[in-house]
Amino acid sequence: MKSCVKRFLVILSGIIAMLGIATFTSSTAQAAATKVSPISTVTTTTMYSKKLHLDWNYDVYLPGGYNPSSSKKYPVVYMMHGLYGNHRNLLERFNSQQMLDGAMKRNNQKAIVVFIDGFNSFYVNQKGGMQMESAIMKDLIPKINSTYKVSSSRSDHAIGGISMGGYAAARLSLKYSKYFSKALLD
Repeated sequence: MKSCVKRFLVILSGIIAMLGIATFTSSTAQAAATKVSPISTVTTTTMYSKKLHLDWNYDVYLPGGYNPSSSKKYPVVYMMHGLYGNHRNLLERFNSQQMLDGAMKRNNQKAIVVFIDGFNSFYVNQKGGMQMESAIMKDLIPKINSTYKVSSSRSDHAIGGISMGGYAAARLSLKYSKYFSKALLD
C-alpha cells in the first residue's frame, strides 16, 4: 500500500475516532438527505455559491442507517483535497467510502463527511479572485447544516485535508475555532 494511501487511511480513522463518533449515487442533496439506506452512500451534488458566483460541486458521505426523519444528529467532517485535485479525488483515489465504513464500524461511531471542491484556491479569499474561505463558511456549511442532520455542537465539527487541503484545515480550524474543534492535516 502506498504511503499516501496509508496516511489518508490514518487520517480518516483519526477523524472518526476524534469525533467520538457502498454504494455511489448521483442525485440532488435534498433527495439524498431524505432517503434511509442500511449502507453508506456518497452523493455528488451542486449548489449555487453566492460567494463564488458559480455552481459548486461537493460530495457528501452519509453513514449506513442515516435517517433524515430521526431526531439523531451527526458529527460532520469537512475534507479538502490537495493542489490540482477536486472534490472527487479523495473518494476515487483512496476508496474513502470503504475506509470510512470500516473506521466507523471499528469505532462504533457515525459521521457525515463532506468533500469540498477547492479548485486550486488554497481555500483562501483571493484578492480579485475566488472567495473560497467565505464560500465554505457562509455558503457551504449553512447549506450542509440545513440539508442534513448535523450536530450543532462545536465538539462535533472537524476539518481535514491533504497537502493544500491540510494547510487550509490548519488555517481554518485556527481562524474559526468557535466552529471547528478538530483538524486533521497531512
